[in-house]
Amino acid sequence: THCNTLQQGEGFRATKGNPSYPDELRLQFTSQHPYMEEHVGAPYVCSFNMLSSQQPNTTELAHCIGTALTSTLRPRIPDDFTHTSYSKRVRHIFAPFL
Repeated sequence: THCNTLQQGEGFRATKGNPSYPDELRLQFTSQHPYMEEHVGAPYVCSFNMLSSQQPNTTELAHCIGTALTSTLRPRIPDDFTHTSYSKRVRHIFAPFL
């Protein structure tokens, strides 16, 4: 998964604006992994636009690949996936029943 990628200290490339989606889905699904793009971001996530299903934006794609090849990233766990955050959410959900 994309979280496992971060835990290994590796970057993640995400496509944006997939043209193969129908129009109504394209408005809703704007990224391959919106959570990672919005909450983790660079340098761990590098997104590029797809101009068409056969032709991605090669400038942005080349930048993402170059960044991935030259970056040395430390392993990272997104804050929402830490034990502390997870335990807090579980306590919040079950507190009314305890």
